[in-house]
Amino acid sequence: SSVIPADYLGRVVRCSKCDQRFVASWGDPKLP
Repeated sequence: SSVIPADYLGRVVRCSKCDQRFVASWGDPKLP
């Protein structure tokens, strides 16, 4: 349950393909 930076969150929200990974890696930001 880590706090995700708005910048990171915005990037994922913009990336539809990363959406699935984002949900799976919630709290563990490891996306490019």
